[in-house]
Amino acid sequence: MSSVGFGVLLGAFVAAVFTPAPTSDLYEVDVRQLAEAWAGARISPGDPYELKQAELKELVQSLARKYPEVLRAEKAGVSVEGREILLVSAGSGPDCILLWSQMHGDEPTATGALIDLMSYLGRHRDEPWVARILRRYTLLCIPMLNPDGAERGSRRNAQGLDINRDAQAVCG
Repeated sequence: MSSVGFGVLLGAFVAAVFTPAPTSDLYEVDVRQLAEAWAGARISPGDPYELKQAELKELVQSLARKYPEVLRAEKAGVSVEGREILLVSAGSGPDCILLWSQMHGDEPTATGALIDLMSYLGRHRDEPWVARILRRYTLLCIPMLNPDGAERGSRRNAQGLDINRDAQAVCG
């Protein structure tokens, strides 16, 4: 590599390391600060496969009690095996956003992320950018769509259906 090429490479590295973190396109939040704040709001288990519906229900109810001005929890339905399917609402804005996780019981990562998001919104509700989100949007969150599959670590639900692939089999 020529000395000019090395200089360009070194300059790019220095610029990358010493340039302030870019803001996200959402309310100009520094993504590095957001990542650091997540550690304080995280309540999900380190191993996402450990989170089952019973523990999820306790976490959701605890968050709703702790932050009633931000989070509302209710029963959205019941699985074939009798496990509650929970709905957590946050915000009061006119634009609704539906967030769900664990349509496949063996894909738990986003379930913990949604619980951590709810925790973050509750803890940081007074921060201007969080307050703007909660005023602009209503977030409807189903953190575990397939609790029966989650219980056994199975993609499919208790009826043996892959919920997103076999929806036609159920509907028609």
